[in-house]
Amino acid sequence: MESSSSSTNTKRIQFHIDAATALPLTKNTNRPFVTVKIDDTAPQQLRTSTTRCDRAQDPSWQQNLTVNTMSPTCQVTFEVMQRSPVWAPGKPSTLACTDAYPLSTLLDMQGGNTFDTNIELPLHPAATTPDGKAPESPARLSVNIRELTSRHTAEEAFRISLERRRSQDSAGDGAERRTPSPTRVAFAAAPV
Repeated sequence: MESSSSSTNTKRIQFHIDAATALPLTKNTNRPFVTVKIDDTAPQQLRTSTTRCDRAQDPSWQQNLTVNTMSPTCQVTFEVMQRSPVWAPGKPSTLACTDAYPLSTLLDMQGGNTFDTNIELPLHPAATTPDGKAPESPARLSVNIRELTSRHTAEEAFRISLERRRSQDSAGDGAERRTPSPTRVAFAAAPV
């Protein structure tokens, strides 16, 4: 039976996956998606839909992923993945991933339930150099993380996400391409 103190520490969290920049793209990368891995008492994994991109266009998702209960101490990792090509079906492959961050650290970096400020998390390429290390990369994942404390907060988050997505879809050439939303950015430091 769960104690009341541990149940009061859980939070309802929404991850707004905005966009990635400077991804290590290959010629076959054209439909990336993001997974959010949550290492908690019951591990969870959330996933965005795929979006189109190419070497000249950074991918943007503008999607909200919600978790009903998370402990502030659970570890959260973001991965940018790509579908396997039609001619070689199989498991999706990882393009890049972030370090694992405690939820409490991500919420501190976010600085509150602000909808117009994203945090930029460094992405590490999945490919390694001959010495077994991941090469340095300028790649970043832009996310907004907020605690949903009320129905109003959840509805406001949905409305803003929908507005961003519609404005980016209508600004394009009809090819479903999106660019990162113009938001203020707070850069993430490496986890401690």
